[in-house]
Amino acid sequence: MATIVTRSGKGSPLTNTEVDSNFTNLNTDKLETSGGTITGDLNVDGDATLGNATTDEHTINGSLEILSTTNEANLTVKTTFSGEAANTPDVKIYNNSTQSGDDNELGLIQFFSNTTNYSEVQFADIVGMAFGTGASDLEGGVRFRFSNGNTASFAANREMSFRPSKIQYFTGATNQTTTLQFTDSTADRTITLPDATGTFHLSENSFERTLLVTTTVSDVSSVDFNSTYITDTFNTYDVVFTNIHSASNNVALRCRMGDSDSAITGTAYSYIGQMRGTRGTD
Repeated sequence: MATIVTRSGKGSPLTNTEVDSNFTNLNTDKLETSGGTITGDLNVDGDATLGNATTDEHTINGSLEILSTTNEANLTVKTTFSGEAANTPDVKIYNNSTQSGDDNELGLIQFFSNTTNYSEVQFADIVGMAFGTGASDLEGGVRFRFSNGNTASFAANREMSFRPSKIQYFTGATNQTTTLQFTDSTADRTITLPDATGTFHLSENSFERTLLVTTTVSDVSSVDFNSTYITDTFNTYDVVFTNIHSASNNVALRCRMGDSDSAITGTAYSYIGQMRGTRGTD
């Protein structure tokens, strides 16, 4: 801020030296349209245009805070040049440091708000990651982190990382990671999820089953599992045979579907599943 001596402040006419000093101070502290340096805070009330949007670049040393009291876009990045392919507004976050090792954070966007218990508490953030920095194993990705439990410290958070060949979900409470791994495909692949609620089963043994009945058979010609057990309660029924041995050669164990407690003998319903013994110890 320039120091100016005024007549009202001095109480008498200014001397030639004081007038010259006023002009010198104004010239020293002026901000020219072609450039200049501002020290201290700059408050802009209303619209402001900085330089030429095509040729000029502007550097802000320190922090930039945008304060708005209305529900509107606080920051807009807009391009005006022609060309559909090239007309893309870009936001560049440049971590100007040398990266080494793995799992490095390059930059982040944080989301804060207030609650009845905390002020300016962090709920989530988005982190640009350098998962690998070696000459032959560069690997980038994005990590999403969410507050969970102790929101005051953002310590017990949950994380989901998107990497080139996998998605990882990390639970901060147990320090365990679940990974969904992808194999490079040789063609376009589609995985369609049904319009239903349920649980993914990773193997046959992981299916939840309900035991309905068990029985022991010996030297009988047939065993029926009728509508007492096989109803429309479940979509699938498994009938499991264990330790079945034929009493004589060339005896077959065969299974047939039924209806209304009777076997269906029509040609459209043949036997399904057969096991034939050739020795008495089979």
